[in-house]
Amino acid sequence: MYRALLICNSVYPFEPVQLPKLLGPVRDGLAMWSALTDAEKGGLFDPENVEVLFECDKDEILKTANRFFQDCDPDDVLLFYYSGHGKQGRSNLHLCARDTTVNLLPSSSVSGNELKGYMETSPAQSIIVILDCCHAGAFKGDPPQISATSLAGKGRFVMTASGPAQKAADAPEAGHPSPFTRALVDGLRRAEPRSAQETTLVVDDVYDYAVRTLPKDLPQPQRRVNGAGDAVIAKRPHRSSQGGKVVVDPSDRAEPESVRREPDPPTSPSLSLLQGLGFGGADVRRATPSLGDRLSWRMFLLSSCLVGLFSYLAWQAWMDDISNGYDGYSSVTEFFFQCCGFLAALSALGCIVHALVSSTSRWARVARTLRFVMGLVFGGLWLYSVVGIGLNSSEQALLQSSMVFFCIAAVMHTRHDSLFLAGAAVAFAGVLVPAGNGGYRGVDMSVVIQALVSAGMVAMWYFGAPERYFTGAAAVSLAPGTATLLIHGYIPGVSVYGTSLALLSAALGDGTRPAEGSRSLVLQAWRAAVLRHQTRAPVPRPRR
Repeated sequence: MYRALLICNSVYPFEPVQLPKLLGPVRDGLAMWSALTDAEKGGLFDPENVEVLFECDKDEILKTANRFFQDCDPDDVLLFYYSGHGKQGRSNLHLCARDTTVNLLPSSSVSGNELKGYMETSPAQSIIVILDCCHAGAFKGDPPQISATSLAGKGRFVMTASGPAQKAADAPEAGHPSPFTRALVDGLRRAEPRSAQETTLVVDDVYDYAVRTLPKDLPQPQRRVNGAGDAVIAKRPHRSSQGGKVVVDPSDRAEPESVRREPDPPTSPSLSLLQGLGFGGADVRRATPSLGDRLSWRMFLLSSCLVGLFSYLAWQAWMDDISNGYDGYSSVTEFFFQCCGFLAALSALGCIVHALVSSTSRWARVARTLRFVMGLVFGGLWLYSVVGIGLNSSEQALLQSSMVFFCIAAVMHTRHDSLFLAGAAVAFAGVLVPAGNGGYRGVDMSVVIQALVSAGMVAMWYFGAPERYFTGAAAVSLAPGTATLLIHGYIPGVSVYGTSLALLSAALGDGTRPAEGSRSLVLQAWRAAVLRHQTRAPVPRPRR
């Protein structure tokens, strides 16, 4: 069985200067997955056996790699691929993760020694390692020596984009693979076996193809074999033996380099317009880091404090109504307010713990899990408050808004800008809230503008707008509330509250994962249709 694990990291939020954003890794993963699984061009990998991960933390890479190298059989062929930044340490190569910091390189990156340990204990006897990063030739993943009497194709086969002291070339622009990966992909699809009698392609064939096609001014790929024989990595399905001769289908011959490119898929004018404006598409998770990569827990801490504050104020307003003769006391309702306050304190404690520990530690994962659970609980409490209690005061309306904001942001934390979406939803809900509970008093132009802008903010989130559009839309959304205050003398509290949260979220970001961040590339394969190739790629820029 052929199995592959592709790790592609393009952004490093904690080191934006020393580890700048890369343009190639996102497309590298798509291109490699497509070439390995393309049965018509000789791909030997089934799509379900190729796992692609984007923008992974160190712990995620190590756990996935450990499982990948252990859950296999002796006759499996394993392919491990990495595209991203690489740093040379004192004794080995370090693959940079999303949470890597250069001054703490050994503890925040994936070292070659760690991968070597997983490989040495792997049951698989044939492992292919491909590294598209700077200093990739420094990788020391040598396995125990294999005797020459072993079967062919057993051992470890390493291909790297650069030597130990060289920097690999990044893609010239977004939507293109790096030069090294592009050469590998072309080799997997078009390279011919060395022998005319062979119908399979081995690692050496792909390596030779890459060396021949890469520009001479770029670092030349490195090749190292620790084992016996060579590993089959693809096949040539249109080659068949007839009378001692191999017949090759003419359609499988390599195209001239001048016309070699993927066909441009049809793109609608509206989609092209959105892409031209910087929109990333529905459910996009952008690769551009924001302040939220470090500050997202602060937004959740703020919302936890707001839930606690408004639960106290809503309880106090409810008790004041009862003392003034309102016959609506219920021990269940009082317990509801107490639960809101207690859970808000627990959530705030989890955010503080997250702030005090490393983002890759066990406690940080526990804090994130607690945040998600709190979102579900607050969603249930909000539903109970709407059905069982209703709206009795503006304080209770703000409490419900805070719980809705927290629920949406926590439950949808893997999506892009979930905090902004939560604020936009609250701002839109303010149009529907009764006037006595923080809503608008009657329908006028301010209400219409508020509804349209809030709905537009949700649409912008869906289509993956850049942060600058989010910030502008949230600022515009404050205009109806300001106009209402100046003209009518009151503040539509819920809409202004939601808009303020959306504006703050847009300014800070929410620390989401980047573009094409699906753990299963099969579910995201359709996105490859909108990524375009040029006939001749521009001059690639060096990685740093």
